[in-house]
Amino acid sequence: MKKYLFMVCALALGALTFNSCGSDSDDDAPATNLPQPKLVGSAQKFVFLDQPATQNGVQLDKPSNLYIERAEFSEGGVFVGKVNKTIIPANSKFRRIRTEAVGDIEFEWVIGDYTVSAEGNFIVNGGEFVFTVNSAQGNTASVTLTVPQILQAVTLFGNELKIMANGTTEGNLCRTWKVVKTNLLYTPYENGKPGTNVAKSWNHANLKEISDYLYNEQNLDIRDDLLKHGDAIEKVVFTKRGSFAIDFGDDICMGDWKWQNQSNGTFSYTWYEDDMENPFDGDGATVRFDGNYCVLVLNGNVKESSNNKTYQVFLTFTMQAPQQ
Repeated sequence: MKKYLFMVCALALGALTFNSCGSDSDDDAPATNLPQPKLVGSAQKFVFLDQPATQNGVQLDKPSNLYIERAEFSEGGVFVGKVNKTIIPANSKFRRIRTEAVGDIEFEWVIGDYTVSAEGNFIVNGGEFVFTVNSAQGNTASVTLTVPQILQAVTLFGNELKIMANGTTEGNLCRTWKVVKTNLLYTPYENGKPGTNVAKSWNHANLKEISDYLYNEQNLDIRDDLLKHGDAIEKVVFTKRGSFAIDFGDDICMGDWKWQNQSNGTFSYTWYEDDMENPFDGDGATVRFDGNYCVLVLNGNVKESSNNKTYQVFLTFTMQAPQQ
């Protein structure tokens, strides 16, 4: 008889032992002592406006948000932007995540690296894009963008998003993380009766290994949903300006996050665009620290391909910050 598994997973994050983390007890966990991310003082986030751009002081016909709609420079040195496709160099080092059409304009979601020059310019991918923040009044900023191969200096106008929170917890959390361990804990149900809890862990965050295990060993096919954006999670990014990103290598889901209950480590999040949605829909997310490791639990609903049944899934990721 076919098993239909209803995924009921624990939010008791210490339920499983991670070799990489040491003790499971919060009381015994070593104190968190994470170094500041290398660009914590330079991080910025802009949403550009439907306001005419200028060039050499002359107003242009094209509004700022048709050059670039969104740009963020994270604490960990990651640049993410939603950029007009025509201003991206053909031989760019950007990872191009997704194309979106806005009228006749095609935008590309891109991700790359950035540094800050001695003059305060934001240098993306070694100089493919150069941003200079000229001034800010309230939440409105003037930003000059130069694309040396394609675009002369153009001044754009946008909203500068301020730091959402800047306490110790945010200082520890807001950086780029690498997943070193993934845990799945669930209860199989058959004929309405719960079976024995099954616990399984994997190194890193290879979603294909997880979905293959469920399919081959537990007779549950959720591969279509779990692998919607990629076979593995490469990075997880939090920023103090409220951005949350899951980087799947060939795709990226980006959205906004905010605390629901900071003392309990619970937060909610929403994706920027409808087509960025993935099975982790923002319900029941939690985060805590175990020494210099961050433990993240995401809760989502996935469908089994063969019968269209929906199952609730909790995945626990143990994450480590790369050396600065």
